[in-house]
Amino acid sequence: MRKSDKLWRECDKLWSELVCLKAQGICQFCRKRLGSGAHHVIPRRHTGTAFTDTNGIWLCSACHNHDNPYLQAKSISIIGQAEYARLWEIARQVTLLRKTDLCFIRVRLERELVALKNGV
Repeated sequence: MRKSDKLWRECDKLWSELVCLKAQGICQFCRKRLGSGAHHVIPRRHTGTAFTDTNGIWLCSACHNHDNPYLQAKSISIIGQAEYARLWEIARQVTLLRKTDLCFIRVRLERELVALKNGV
């Protein structure tokens, strides 16, 4: 599936919402400002981890600067080195997501969002 496909965009939106809720909308770098977007620690082009919630951190627009040389290191410090290594292992194994995969991912993300919103 291409990232321009509707199902991919739906999953990306759900993933971003989940990352935001887990961070309570606060930038995970500076903790001073409301965040404005989810950042993939393992780049999104690695489809196996594109929709894994632990692969995302919520950042404000000032901290979500891709020219920042500390962006990756600080992102790893937030999720932890062990989780970063685990995510890379998944990213190396999964190279393609099919429509059926994305359908399953969408359902999983929707369920996680409902559980998080209901405090489960």
